[in-house]
Amino acid sequence: MNTREVIALAAAPLGSGLLQGALMGNMGALIFGLIASYLFAAAVGLPALIIARRRGWTTFGKTLLVGTCAGLAAGLLLLALTETSGFSAMSVLAGVVLLGTHGLVVSLFYWLIAYWRAKKHESFSH
Repeated sequence: MNTREVIALAAAPLGSGLLQGALMGNMGALIFGLIASYLFAAAVGLPALIIARRRGWTTFGKTLLVGTCAGLAAGLLLLALTETSGFSAMSVLAGVVLLGTHGLVVSLFYWLIAYWRAKKHESFSH
């Protein structure tokens, strides 16, 4: 891993916290989003990143796809661990999709920090 990738790994989950704070419109949601984003990044995002790097999936589109899938996996994990009987099916589905969106945002931040404007051989040949 090069220096930019390490920085991206540390900074990209901030994107999820910023998204949560913007969606909810308050500082509490931002702080909660930051904490949750790093927990989900460690539990789901890091394994997804390792698999993607080993397979050479570092292009822009593949990075976003893997991130979105990791976010959806985090949503399904959260769904499996929580009680949802008081919520409508659409509400539960919206929550899972929202976590997919968080995964997309984190993977976008990761790619922009790690690979955007990097030398072509560094950003596309892994």
